[in-house]
Amino acid sequence: MRYKQQVVVAIVTGLIGLTACVVALPGRAHGAITASCASHVQITGIQKWASWNAVAVLPDGNYAVAGSFSGAADFPPALTSTSNSQDAVVAKIDAATCSAIWVRTLSGSGYAYGFGVATDAAGSIYATGQFSAPGTIGNITLTNRGLNDAWVAKWSSAGDLLAAWSLGGASSDGANAILVRDGRVYVAGWTAGPWNAGGGMIPGGTGRAGTAFVAVYTSDAGNFLDEVHWDSPKNEIAWALDMDAARNLLVGGTFGGTSDPPGATIDFNGGSAVSGGITLVSAGEADIWLANLDSTLDHALWARRFGGTSSDALGGFELDAAGNLYVAGSFRGAATGAVSETCTTGDGCLVLMSLDAAGVKRWSHSWSAASPLADVALDVAVSGDRVWMTGMLVNALDFGTGPLTPGGAYDAFAAQFDLAGNATGAVRWPSAFTDRGKALAAVGSGVVAVGQFYDSIDFGCAGCVFQRQPSTSGEGWIARLTDGVVPPTVPPIATLTPQPIATATNTEIPTVPPRTPTWTRTVVPTATLPAGCAPGTPVSCPEGSHPWQPPQ
Repeated sequence: MRYKQQVVVAIVTGLIGLTACVVALPGRAHGAITASCASHVQITGIQKWASWNAVAVLPDGNYAVAGSFSGAADFPPALTSTSNSQDAVVAKIDAATCSAIWVRTLSGSGYAYGFGVATDAAGSIYATGQFSAPGTIGNITLTNRGLNDAWVAKWSSAGDLLAAWSLGGASSDGANAILVRDGRVYVAGWTAGPWNAGGGMIPGGTGRAGTAFVAVYTSDAGNFLDEVHWDSPKNEIAWALDMDAARNLLVGGTFGGTSDPPGATIDFNGGSAVSGGITLVSAGEADIWLANLDSTLDHALWARRFGGTSSDALGGFELDAAGNLYVAGSFRGAATGAVSETCTTGDGCLVLMSLDAAGVKRWSHSWSAASPLADVALDVAVSGDRVWMTGMLVNALDFGTGPLTPGGAYDAFAAQFDLAGNATGAVRWPSAFTDRGKALAAVGSGVVAVGQFYDSIDFGCAGCVFQRQPSTSGEGWIARLTDGVVPPTVPPIATLTPQPIATATNTEIPTVPPRTPTWTRTVVPTATLPAGCAPGTPVSCPEGSHPWQPPQ
């Protein structure tokens, strides 16, 4: 626990008195989740739209986001997509205002999406996604090999393009997640046929999105280093990446597909018991899979599945400082595997689970509603001693902090939990149409969230009410969320006052020594005083310099 209860007492003694000064700083109290800033992409044009799909926090405290848009968009600056479909877009966002510092695009004659974004210690921004036709990023032209390929690009903190490359084959390929560590770029996605990550053609799936992969490149110029993939005659897709302190790579996604019978497989370490192979077998149409690969990517330390007889989906996952994994997703029916949960809603329920560093269950929770419609979890983030989840809700739901009332359709939401899985806060932004929270990144004591709305959305802060333009199909949003921390209070100083010393005289005994005084004492609660604060003078601590201070 971050806050330890302790007593700090300053004692001054004198000949006839004693004073006790006690400063009590109560622990953290969580209130409603609030937004401190928010922004949106203003779109014009019939059936045109924009969406932010991924977010990362930069070393300077600002944000990097990736998404896509079509039509005329005002980020600002004002940009117009070059095709009748979508352009991929990457932006650096000012943390104080949630507005764009600079915006870059991948534009071509087909569609392009931005699905993942990451940063390095220098503040460079890396992004990945999918494109379907030759397109340009700055002064670099990327050419797809087939139906669609994955793309990767790197910009400096100032927005200068430093590198861009593509990977894929003659069929359908794409990338969903990107991670940068120790001078390496890790890209996760899928391919449906023979493909080339940069080291030559590799046999791929069998005409469907049948191969999940991770490809590795140098972070300076995108030179190919390595790749690992898992073939299947059915759908296998990699959706998320993270890395632990030992440089083991966490990868996850789904395997099997809609209308597939049970029995889809995904094999790690060659599927051989002799080589320590691990084979996961789906229980239904599509299951969630998670794997922890060692630093060589050649060996899975553990692998887990989660799912039931229907179709299930991974929203996202993230590690905490202790190496525990937090996973958010959606499922139907009775699901087993890494954990066991039951969904009583016809079309889908939310699940949040935590596994330890060995992939063993710590805890899990799921939420069902009395409706045939599905609630969906799309991402999770760990911020200090809190776990955040976002996605879209259609049902009235209570995570444990009070009911969240629907707005009429799918609403974006954010929910917060402690590291033991207990709910500590939740917020829902009601709307008449389909809205969603798509991604989260930890910042300060809260998160920055991104997503999309289709009509209007109100985040509750000044200038944070947004309305889409008529005839458009949706706009992207960004919001900085905090957990409504209640500032600590300092109770009045308690003093201990001695009773008057009694004396006596006697005609036979000239002097009687003073009696031993008795004292009354007021007991005050124990509390916490942050290191560096002078007892009795908490106002001398610089604002924001201690964890008990309210977030800025």
